[in-house]
Amino acid sequence: MKFTPAVYEHAASLIGKSPWEASRDGEMLFQGHKKAFELYHHSPVVVGIDIYNLEPEAYGSTIEKPKLNGIPAITHHLCSSMKEMSELPLFDPQSAGRIPMAIEAAKRLARVLPEADVRIPVSGPFSIASNLVRFETLLLEIVMDPASVMQALNHIVEGQVNFCRAIVEQGLDIAFFESAATPPIIPPQIFSDVVLPPLKSIIDQATAIVGHPVPCIIGGDTTSILASIMETGTGYVICPSETNQQEFMEQMKKHPEVMVRINMDPLILSEGDLPAVFKEVDRVVALAKGREKVCIGTGVLPYETKPETVLQTKEYISKL
Repeated sequence: MKFTPAVYEHAASLIGKSPWEASRDGEMLFQGHKKAFELYHHSPVVVGIDIYNLEPEAYGSTIEKPKLNGIPAITHHLCSSMKEMSELPLFDPQSAGRIPMAIEAAKRLARVLPEADVRIPVSGPFSIASNLVRFETLLLEIVMDPASVMQALNHIVEGQVNFCRAIVEQGLDIAFFESAATPPIIPPQIFSDVVLPPLKSIIDQATAIVGHPVPCIIGGDTTSILASIMETGTGYVICPSETNQQEFMEQMKKHPEVMVRINMDPLILSEGDLPAVFKEVDRVVALAKGREKVCIGTGVLPYETKPETVLQTKEYISKL
């Protein structure tokens, strides 16, 4: 099986930069992900550091500089309500925020690394909404004013379709991320009723634009919403370390055509205890037994993970 670590902020550490520095400079973004691919040959190469911040910033949110090697995050939300969000002007992917920088870095990577599967991260509508308003506001309005929530999410979908077109026009591919919608914060019924319709809409439209099913990455305890995730028509899902992975893989027997990345616990990798790492690999391999479309991955590699640990993990997997 292939080993496909999830490399975002870790790419910054590989070139001796902070996540803030690498996320704000196109050359550093390019060099960090180039270095990561040259070391790990992972797939896909998702060109980003703080991937859930791109679209909210393009809409006008402010990302504050964190201390030391912290991950940039939104601390001041742009909108006070879902109604206000539904009235936001859609951003222009050709000029808004850091999106043009990310696209240009990805184009360079695709040119110099033709063997790499280079993709731009695209956030799902619920994850964008959770960064444009306070999460508590979003949850409250789901209960009190679901019509406004759906209107705002569908408005975000329209903007994301524009974003997907701009990516594909540049000869690049897409990976979707929607981890803000994970249980237990979002119960399965709310996921099915509120999150799924706009998520399915954007994935359907993105699939038509790209010409093949796109990944739908949702971390957390997702086994209870897996049936809904599969309704999106995605061709690639992750089996997160935070969920009941055995039950997850049992459900995925109904979908042999879908690639599943079974995640190791990224904290075990970051701690660098190789016997513990190899034991974790063995556990994941046992879960994958009998499945053709499967690979071993990680949750997001922590910034401080030692490259030597990742490389030794890859070597161990290659010998199995």
